[in-house]
Amino acid sequence: MVGVQGADELRKVIGLDEINFRRLSPNLNGEPKKYFLYRILDEIQKAGLKILDWKEFLLEGKLDDMHRIDFESIIDDQQFRARKLVETLVDAILFSTTNDQAHYGDYFHLHELNEYARSQEDRSEFFGFHNKNAEWVVNRILENVRDLETEGFDPRSRWYIRNGSVLNEKWKNKGVPFSSFRDRYKMVLPIALPSELTIIGKSYVHAYGTSKKVHFTPHDTSSNFSMEQAFLGVDKVGILIMALIVRCQILLNSIPEGINKRYREMHDNNAMPAKLAQSLKAKPADVGDIVWIQGAYAEVIAITCSKYGYSAYHVKYIERPPLAEVPDDWFAGFEIKLVARRAQIEKGADATGKKIVQLTNKQVDRSELLESAKRAIVHLSILRQKKIWQKMGPSESMEPKATP
Repeated sequence: MVGVQGADELRKVIGLDEINFRRLSPNLNGEPKKYFLYRILDEIQKAGLKILDWKEFLLEGKLDDMHRIDFESIIDDQQFRARKLVETLVDAILFSTTNDQAHYGDYFHLHELNEYARSQEDRSEFFGFHNKNAEWVVNRILENVRDLETEGFDPRSRWYIRNGSVLNEKWKNKGVPFSSFRDRYKMVLPIALPSELTIIGKSYVHAYGTSKKVHFTPHDTSSNFSMEQAFLGVDKVGILIMALIVRCQILLNSIPEGINKRYREMHDNNAMPAKLAQSLKAKPADVGDIVWIQGAYAEVIAITCSKYGYSAYHVKYIERPPLAEVPDDWFAGFEIKLVARRAQIEKGADATGKKIVQLTNKQVDRSELLESAKRAIVHLSILRQKKIWQKMGPSESMEPKATP
């Protein structure tokens, strides 16, 4: 298995054994980077072993006898693993911008400082006392961080701290103001590999939407539950493992012989992730085109582009909108599908107008002709899709194809 075997190969490159990992603090020997990567490999292998458990349960179990709770217990477990792996991957990507021992050491120091500060705050709030031993450790950590800054460490490069702040004495009482996952996610968008972007997600919600499976959500009635989610979850965790293997290779600047090298060659020769990542910024339609969105037909009336390069479409529904109170709405570019171009609509309307003049010698308002042409294209598309559906069966997609 790539995850378990690949991680073992990378551990040899790191040069850290289990005894030293467990008994020495990350900063003690001046090579905290090794400990960070060692922990990443731990997460890879734990997730890899869980995949084996899920596959055994799903493949050997009698699916017809399994209840929704059986599948949801697996899905929850998968979402927990996916969330940890996504967090790990985002931090690993950002460490590619600060891939030196000083930043890894600072990262560990501040996490340790935060744990002591939170524990001290807890003692004061719930037990009414202050621990002097913990205070001594906190002061030692503060001194180590000050030394780093004095030796030329640039605090502005701390992507793991909100706004890249300089060390503040308040942190030992209030805790360290770490940057949020949302902040970090936005930082990785311009630097992540296409393969990483496709698995992390196209927005913060897609990247971190797994939190609703980690936390108790009484409002989730499982109305959209599907047993296929459990099988898809196996793939998602597996792809995250692959992404972390590659990112560890990048941080180590080494591709070990064996499964690492074979997988890296496959990864680098796969052009599909780059195409998928680019498709998120593609513009599938222009103003005046007819599009299909979530089961309804609409006309594009405006287009905007976000600072991340993603397009958004303002559409006006043709004929009956899904909600009578909402005749128009906004959607992301990847949510819409082109049905007909504006030029096709205008060509059909003008041809109809000429035919009417020939037959009746009367002019018809062009705006009326355009509206009629739009409705005609919608009805034609619906009829075409019904024929396709009847021929292929209800299991096939009902998404319309663009009018030639």
